[in-house]
Amino acid sequence: VTARGAYLAAIRALDAAQSTNRGAQFNNVLGGRNGGLELMENIQQMKRNNLMQEAQAQAQRGGEILASALAQVPPPARERYPGLCQGLGDVYIPTLEQMGLGSAMMEVFGGDLMDAMAGMRAGQKIRHGLDALQRCEAVVAQQEGLLRALLEALRRDGNAAAAKLAGVQQELAAEKETIWEALREAVGAPPPKGEGGRRSYAVAQTQAEAHKAAATLQQAVRASKVAVPVATPVSNLSVAVPVGASPGDLITVQTPRGQYRVAVPPGVKEGARFEFALP
Repeated sequence: VTARGAYLAAIRALDAAQSTNRGAQFNNVLGGRNGGLELMENIQQMKRNNLMQEAQAQAQRGGEILASALAQVPPPARERYPGLCQGLGDVYIPTLEQMGLGSAMMEVFGGDLMDAMAGMRAGQKIRHGLDALQRCEAVVAQQEGLLRALLEALRRDGNAAAAKLAGVQQELAAEKETIWEALREAVGAPPPKGEGGRRSYAVAQTQAEAHKAAATLQQAVRASKVAVPVATPVSNLSVAVPVGASPGDLITVQTPRGQYRVAVPPGVKEGARFEFALP
């Protein structure tokens, strides 16, 4: 049951109470003190009172449902969408007038004139209650519109964030592929079989296996002191001293003509570059 549904149920209950009250007034005028009509009138009056009480209970329920729903809107959403959330939180629970003990005594012991006056008073209370409930229903309809707009904004921004995340993940996968290929070529490992000598590493293995294999390759690079040269416009090649190598050490250099063993010149430290001529 929604808050709006509860308010509409309260309006229907008061409509029924109004119709029942009119029937009781008609029987009062038509039957006078006739026993049968008097009994019917009393039954209608009790039914009217019960319907008025039911309307109050439904109005109370509608207000509680609305307050509970609005309390579930998270504070970050209110901060991000202040314009949409500005009107959220307005909850009005009307107090519908009821037929008290005095009115009941007038209807039971006051005679036809007192019955008529009590019936008129009941009709006035019911009309006031209907006006209040219709205002409540309008407020709830406005709140529902704001909530629908808020949900649509959240859905739209969520889809945009998901699309952005997918793009970042694709870029990350491409970067992993590039790093993997560079490491594979640095240690002279043969290309993977199938798919033209190259396959997507992210697809070939799980992410955990990818990190483990990348770490293994990095360790192999450090252990074998492999350097990746950069070609210069002449026949010389420029190479960086790999991690762990020092002057005088022989390092393995991968060149377009194959692998060569080259000694690190004196004074060239780890990470610095030096040139050597191809044989």
